[in-house]
This record gives sequence, structure tokens and C-alpha cells, in this order.
Amino acid sequence: MTRSPSAATRYGVTMVIILLSLLFAIVFDLFTRRTPVSLLTLTIFLCAWWDGWKGGLLATVFTTILIRYFFTFPRYNFDPIPADIGFLLVLYLVIGVAVSYLEHRRRWAQRLVEIERHRLKVAFEQFPGGIIVAQAPSGEAIFVNETAKRMTGDPDADRRPMDAYENAKTFNGYHLDGTPIKPTEYPLLLALREGVTTRGKIIRLHRASDDSELFIEANAAPLRERDDEITGGIVFVQDITQRKRVEDNLRALQAIANRLSETLTEKEVAQVIIKDGLALTGASAATIYRRDDENDVMIALEMVGYADNIRSQWEHIAFDKPTSLIALCARERGPVFASGKAQRAALVEYSPHVPQTQHAWAALPLIIDDELIGALGVSYDSVRAFDTIERDLLSALASYCAQALHRAELTERLKRGAAYAERQRLARDLHDAVSQSLFASASIAEAVQHMAQTDPVRAASMMDELLTLNRGALAEMRTLLLELRPDVIAKNPLPELIAQLLAAARSRKGFSTSFVTDDAEFTLPPDVHLALYRMVQESINNIVKHSDAQTVSVTLKRVEGQVQVMIEDDGIGFDSAAHSGGIGMSSMRERAAEIGARFQVESKPGRGTRVIIAWRESVSGAGV
Repeated sequence: MTRSPSAATRYGVTMVIILLSLLFAIVFDLFTRRTPVSLLTLTIFLCAWWDGWKGGLLATVFTTILIRYFFTFPRYNFDPIPADIGFLLVLYLVIGVAVSYLEHRRRWAQRLVEIERHRLKVAFEQFPGGIIVAQAPSGEAIFVNETAKRMTGDPDADRRPMDAYENAKTFNGYHLDGTPIKPTEYPLLLALREGVTTRGKIIRLHRASDDSELFIEANAAPLRERDDEITGGIVFVQDITQRKRVEDNLRALQAIANRLSETLTEKEVAQVIIKDGLALTGASAATIYRRDDENDVMIALEMVGYADNIRSQWEHIAFDKPTSLIALCARERGPVFASGKAQRAALVEYSPHVPQTQHAWAALPLIIDDELIGALGVSYDSVRAFDTIERDLLSALASYCAQALHRAELTERLKRGAAYAERQRLARDLHDAVSQSLFASASIAEAVQHMAQTDPVRAASMMDELLTLNRGALAEMRTLLLELRPDVIAKNPLPELIAQLLAAARSRKGFSTSFVTDDAEFTLPPDVHLALYRMVQESINNIVKHSDAQTVSVTLKRVEGQVQVMIEDDGIGFDSAAHSGGIGMSSMRERAAEIGARFQVESKPGRGTRVIIAWRESVSGAGV
């Protein structure tokens, strides 16, 4: 701001203005014999503007004297009269009051401007973001608040007479895609030169002053006069580095969660957490521990980034180790963060082989439903502050790890339970079918051996029965093997599978069977192939368990664009109109609906049962 001139300067300038006006008036009068009234009036107002009411009064007195004594007839008469004194006083009073009022208004307006300017400056300084105001067309910065100076790393941004374009050349700004920002592309330049308003522009800024990087969000707008002329520009910048870190962390955690959803074992979970966790957190080494309840120790499930001598010491950590961060977080059920020489000294006491490059550590418990199941430990090559964002990131990573390990454990339990249940079912099937058939075969074989000499005809008949039993047992074994290898079902032709089911059932119950088909291959879509096989299998199982039938027949044909399967028996039957069947019948209806097939059951008490399945090839997968 320009300094105001002193009172002596104002007075001196006023006297110079009056003397110059007097000299010009005398010269003008000598040549024209006319009074320069306009010039004298202008002199009064010029002095009043320059020095306030004092200058105006002084100019009025001199001007009055000039007019009264120099430029009236008789000219240059210096004989004053009392009226002159009164005239001067009245003139002084009028002009003094007018000039004083105008001066008061001017100072009051100037005071208001100063107050508003101060308020605006205070508001700009208290604004949480940075503010830069530049004038057009020069682009010189006329105001830069302290926040903007810290962001740009330029504490003298508002003191150097550098325009915005030249100043923009010193910035190392980048778009989010990594391409450099040209000086003319900065929001303030666009506002000053083109009148463009910018909202939400994200800039990655590299500060050379401290070799740091931050993300800022810029909002800029031009400042215009009433005639729409651009007189300046203003830009608001906000440091969003922390927000950007959180957003990037959330995206990375989501990606880790997606990869964890594909893992099945604890080893796979640990590998995903450590591989992606090291890249996300910037750690140099990490370990995932699983709790061993029996021995009250932590056992390393996966360890990356440590030398062999460290691995051997840290693979098993007892809960009562006083200087172990893993043991401490396990005992306190909370995260532990350590950084610096003091903590390093404690760790070296526990393990003398701690790498010289490691200077910060974090240990977090893995907890599910208030139960400790393990721990996550990470190490860093540099001292860390462990701010809130980094702590939250590590805690989220530990939570993901705990949930994934728990899911993997449940999956393993389910697998073990399913395997046990399957073994039990196979054992029952082997006992109910194959074992009994083999026992019967062994008994018949012994009987044939004794009867071969005494009753050859009976022995030959028993040999036929033995052959039938062995074939049935073989078919039953093949069926059980198919259950162990479901992929084989899709590879074998459907007629062959149905014939095998009938042979196995025949060996178990001894009823006669028949199978008719018009296509030995019967190629079908995989889902239809499997569904038809399962429905025929369920139907035959129902016949074996409930029908007390003597004859069973299966027909597999193509009829008028449909694949039709019909299973019939001459058993005891049931009232299909009153009874819809049990779980087995419901499952067959569901399978038929899944492939868009028609499922129909016809049965009456004492007249057997007929199951009809019809699938139209053109509507695979559609409902009926």
C-alpha cells in the first residue's frame, strides 16, 4: 500500500499550486484584461482535494484577495474595506463546511473500505484451504494466504512481482494420469486469460522445496467488472492428500478382499495378505502367525522378507516373551506400533539378529468373535510415524486376514465333514449292495464246489446265479465309482449309464429289467445329461426301496423333437393324485424345472408306477 504524504508536504504542494495559479492569472490579466475565474475556481477545488479543508480554505482566501484587489476596477487597489472581511469569513465558512463534510465522507468511506479489506483478509487467512488472487491482465499475485504458501512451498509468493504464467512454470504439476500440466492449463491461468471457471480439478503437485508430493483440488473463477471485463482471478486450493490416501487404500483393500474370496486354504490366505499387504503398506517384511492353543505359542504360517537366522528364531513365539511385539499384541488383544532406536534396542535384546535396515514394526492381533486366532507382524526399513491413516490401513488388513483365515478353517472343516459323511454313505452302500452280493457269491461258490460231483445240473444253475450276482456287484461298484468321480458321468453316454444303474439294481433286488433306446450315444447338453441321469437314478432307487416290484423297464427315445425318458415298474404303487411323494420326488421335480423339462408321475395302488420326463431340445434351460 502507498504511504500517505506528510502534512508539510501537503502544505508545500498547496502553496506551489496557489503561486502557479497566481502567476498564470496575472499574466493572463495583463494580456487579456480579463479575470481567469475558471482557473481560480479550479485552483480552490484542486487544493481542497489535495490538502482537505485547510488547502481549500487557503486557496479560497488567496483567490478572493486576487479577485477583490487585483482584478476589479480600479485594478491592483490594496485598500481593504470591512465588507471584504465579512465576505471572506462567509466564504470561508461555506467552503470550509462543505470541504470538511466531503473530507469526512471520504475518510469514512476509506475507513469502511479498510475494515472490509481487513475482514476479507482475516476470512481468507482463516479459510481451511489456500487462496490466491491475481490481477488481470498482468497476472501478478495481489494476495496469497499462508495455507496456499505452504502448499506451493513458496513463502514469498505475494512479494515477488512475477505474473501467474511465469510462476506456473516453476510448478511441477501432473494430471492424475501422470502427464505434466502445461502452464496455460492451470485453473488460475484459465480464469485470467480465458475467463474459464474450473471446479474440482485434481492436481498432483511435486514440491521442490522439500521434495514432497501432495494432491490438491483447485476451484478457480475470473473476477469481472460490471461490463464483464476480466479484472482478475481467484483460485481456491485444498490439500486432499490424506483423502486421496484413504481412497487409494480403500480401492486396494477391495482388490485384496476380492482375491481373498478366491482362496480356499490358510496358506493361500497368508500368501495373498503378505504379497499384497507388503505392496500396499510399503513394509519390507511380514509374518502371519496362527495360534497354537495347546502350547500357548504363535506359529508362523507364512514369513516373507526375513533372513534364515531370523526365521528360525521367529517361527515360534511364546506368549510370555517380554520384548516380542507379537506376544505383546496377543496378550493385550490390541495393535502394537514401535519405531526408533529405543524399541530397536529392546528387539535386539530378544533377537540379536534383527536386520540393521529395520527401524519400525507393527504387530496386530487376528481376532474373530473375541477369540484370538493369530497375529500379523510387519517390519519397515525406515522410521515411521504410524499416523491414523496407516494404523487404520493395517487394522483393516488384519481384519481381512482374520476373516479369511476363519473362512478357510470353516471350509476345511466342511471338507473334512463332507468327506467323512461321504465315506459313511459309501460304506453303507458297499455293505447294503456290494458286500452282500459278494457274501452271497462266496456262499454259492462254496456250494457249487460241493455239488459239482453230486448234482451237476443244480451246480450249473447255481453257477448262472453266481455269474448274475458278480455282474450285479460289478455294476454296483461302477456306480459307486461314478459317485466318487462326478466328471466321469458327463463323459459316458447316457444309455450306458442307465444300463449300469439297472444292472446294479437288479443285483440288489433280483427283479427283471429291460432298457430300450433308439440312440446308443444320445449326445445332450451337459446340464441336461446330468439332470436326466440323476432323475433316472432317483427313480430306480425309489423302486428298490419302496415298490416291491418284479419288473422294471426304462425307455429313452426321441419323440417329435423331445427327449423322453419313461421309468415303469409293476410294484405296489401309490395314489399319485393324493400323495406328491417325498424328498426324492421333490428333488426330481426341481431338476426337471432347472432344465425346462416336463415331469409327470402316474401311479395307483396295486398297479405300479410310471415316471415320464420330457425335455424339448429347443428350450434348454427354460421353464415349462
